[in-house]
Parts: sequence; structure tokens; C-alpha cells
Amino acid sequence: MSQKIQVIQLIDGFATTEKSGGAALFGIRLARMLNKDLIKSIVCGLWHYNTASEQYWINQLSVEGIHARQLIETKSQLHFDLFRACHYLRSIINSAEPVIINTHFERGDLLALAFNAFYPTQRIAIVRTIHQNKHWLNRPWMGSVLNLVYPWMFEAEVAISKTTQNWLDQRPVARITRRYSTQIYNSLSHAEIEKFKRTQPRRESFAPPRFAIVGRLELQKGHSFFLEAAALLLRTYPQAEFWVIGAGSLAETLQQQAHTLGISHAITWWGAQSDIAVRLREIDVLVSTSLWEGFPTIILEAMAASVPIIATDVSGSCELITSHETGLLIPVCDIPAVSAAMMWMIGNPRAAEEMSKRAFARLHDYALERTAAEYEELYKNILHM
Repeated sequence: MSQKIQVIQLIDGFATTEKSGGAALFGIRLARMLNKDLIKSIVCGLWHYNTASEQYWINQLSVEGIHARQLIETKSQLHFDLFRACHYLRSIINSAEPVIINTHFERGDLLALAFNAFYPTQRIAIVRTIHQNKHWLNRPWMGSVLNLVYPWMFEAEVAISKTTQNWLDQRPVARITRRYSTQIYNSLSHAEIEKFKRTQPRRESFAPPRFAIVGRLELQKGHSFFLEAAALLLRTYPQAEFWVIGAGSLAETLQQQAHTLGISHAITWWGAQSDIAVRLREIDVLVSTSLWEGFPTIILEAMAASVPIIATDVSGSCELITSHETGLLIPVCDIPAVSAAMMWMIGNPRAAEEMSKRAFARLHDYALERTAAEYEELYKNILHM
């Protein structure tokens, strides 16, 4: 092919560890994995966060020959930010001449649509990747309205789980117009799987029991239920340890909760970690108490590290885990169920180890190389190539 397809991956920002989360990380990983003989990638972050992981990814992408751009230096009101971002995005589009924008977050969807509305003569094809089922938490009415009309407004919508795809395809406009979504899983590359793979014997399991929750300290991840369950478990196993790995707006609230529960002595607050593989090698069980998910990267990473998993039965998690086969699924917001699952892991270490081995064996279904190839086909179909 004489001319490459130029694609912008539009993400919240490059601060994947501290602020932007798994959707932004996937956008970066996808840009790195796409066939460079076919695709020329540009990664655009809407906001500048000035964090360590942000600087790391900007430098890393530069080394790999992928352009990284930040549109807004200082976050302000959404409508003002989108107006400013349209201006900067236009300058990038004028110079790089991309033909597709692939968005990875709800405000990015609006930004791409706003660009086409403001500059109709430069209209660009938009692929919308939906990373979770709950949108516009602060403006739920906006999410309801937009989802009624979105099927008309994008060249393609990508669901990262079957649950998300079913939700998208049940929208009235999608059924009427027969504009259905494409399902493509998020995933890990073979190199990332090797990075997480256990290369040395782990410490003696459950000596003492060590449970960890990994993710941004935000409402979605359900940390408060993890802490409540920890308090229950400590009544039976007072030597148990609980690690909270991540940063976020609820840090002080959660630390106060631990103090009120009288369990501060058993909690280690690790904050944001640049290399989560190191921490995963030091724990017995990963616990995900999320209230909702899309397709959680941390569960894929725990599978790669052969760490037993407890997770709530929510979108994405329930597709990765078969209960009592590759992990334990528990009801959402059920504190006794979280504690009971932890207790089961302590009482059944051999069965927990076998579940983690079966989970690792399933990783071949979630290879980033295959995911990238599916996106390449999608881009080519949009462009009728």
C-alpha cells in the first residue's frame, strides 16, 4: 500500500496510572500494536495532568515514532474545553490529514462529533469504542439522550464485551436502522503477558493471607465494600493483610472508613503504581468489587500473573471469569459474599491455584495482536478498502 491510513486515537489523557484509567491505556496500547506498514497512529489526550505516567507514555510513544499530542493544558468547564479542543484538533488534522478518529471516552465522542459539526468540509470518520456501560455519571440525562441518536452519528461503534454489545444493539435507533455495533475485546499483547507471567516461585501462599484491590479510588471500583469485607474477615483471620493499590479522589474518605472500622493496621495504601506486575507477584488474591465495568484490564493482568481472582458479577468480569473454574464471581454490593469468597480462598489454596492456572490458559482468547488486526479490518471496511 503506497499510502498509510492515518488514525487518531482520542483518549482522556496519558495519565493512565493516576487519572485516565484503562480506556486511555487501551487506546495507547492499540496505537502501539497496529500494523505500522498499514496504519500511522497519532494519540491525542484531551487533558494535560502533569503526572509521572503521562510523561512516561509521551516519551515512550515518541521513541516508537508515534505522535502524542495534548489538547488542553488546564481543565475547565466541559463546553469551553470542547470548544478549545476543537481548535487544536483542527490544527492536528490540517497537518497530519488523518481519515479516522477512534474515540475511547464519552467526552471524546462529543469532541469528535463537534469537530465534524464545526468543520463540515473537513469531516472525518469516527469510530466510537465504548469501554463501559455507564456514561455521564454527573449528567445521566445527557447519556440517555445521546445514546438515542448515537447509532446515526458514527461510522462504527465498538463494544469491548458481549454484554456491552447487547446493550448497544437493543437501543431503538440501532434496531430500526440496523446499525449494530462490532464486538472487539480489550486484551494484552504477548509481550505484556510474558511480563506478568510468574518467573520465580511466589512466597508461601496465604502466609499470612494477602488480598489486594487494584484500581482508581473512585466510586465505580467499590473500595468501600472491600474494606467492609476486610473487617469481617479479620474477625476470623486477624493476621490477614489487605492492599489498596491505586490513587483517586476517594483516598481520604476510604482511609477514614478504614480508621472507623478499626482495621487501619491491616491495610497498606500503595497509591498509584507504575509497574503493577511487581505488586501482583506479592499477593495471594486479587479482589475486584466493581459496581460496573467494561472489560477490566486488571483482571487480564491478574490472569497473566496466575493470581486467583474474586470479582463481582458485572459486565466484562463475568465474561473473563467462570465461577469456581477460573475464579470466583460474587454479587455486587454484597459484603458478606466478598468476605466469604476471601475465606474460601484461604481454606482452599490448592483449588485457588488450579483456578488461576485455568485462567492463565484462557489468555490466548484475549491477545492484543488479534484485537489490533480486528481494528485494522474495521478501519479498512469503513474506508471501503
